Amino acid sequence: MLVSFGLVGVYFAQSNFVRTLYYGNAAVATVLQYMAPALIVIFLALFRRRWPQRQELIAVILSLVGIVLLVTNGNLAQLQISEKTLFFGILSALGLVAYTLIPGSLLAENDAIVVVGWGMFMGGLAANFVAPLYHPAYHFDMLDLILLFFIVVFGSIVAFVWYIASLRKVAPETVGMLGMLEPLSATVLSALVLGVSFHAFQVVGIVMTLGAILIMNVAKK
Repeated sequence: MLVSFGLVGVYFAQSNFVRTLYYGNAAVATVLQYMAPALIVIFLALFRRRWPQRQELIAVILSLVGIVLLVTNGNLAQLQISEKTLFFGILSALGLVAYTLIPGSLLAENDAIVVVGWGMFMGGLAANFVAPLYHPAYHFDMLDLILLFFIVVFGSIVAFVWYIASLRKVAPETVGMLGMLEPLSATVLSALVLGVSFHAFQVVGIVMTLGAILIMNVAKK
């Protein structure tokens, strides 16, 4: 179970998310990855016979329609993002599903930081068969190392430990929906800081995707 978490949950999700960033941008990559909550609800219904409640079903439909509008801008005959961005975005969403569902039994007997630490260690070992640590893609300067340190410590370790720890007390599909605050912040910061722009229907799609989390949380309360 731990090996599966490290390879499929950590390495698969992270590597494909970074690939989506490379071919697209932060906002699109994050929104695409958060197809995961809808996929989790569908997975639980198909394989665990945990049928979605009405608000969950509405949230799934909203998020999926929102994703379609984001990638097509309302024109189903033409993508507004590259095919590689969409492909790796879907893979990263599947990885996030695995990251959310796999460690449930591990968390029953181990602390979250132990589970995440070993998962990252195994994922890192697997990554070295693809991109060895001793053979970086280019020469790192001091700024690169500082940014890499920030990504590893705050963007990965701290964020993932808290994410996994929340699975002890909150249902997986709810955790996934709460995580959709990430695409909101990514979209806003991309527009304000990086100058990323979106077409009208893409904005509608992002709003619909984010609206799914509001429906879920209001219904839960």
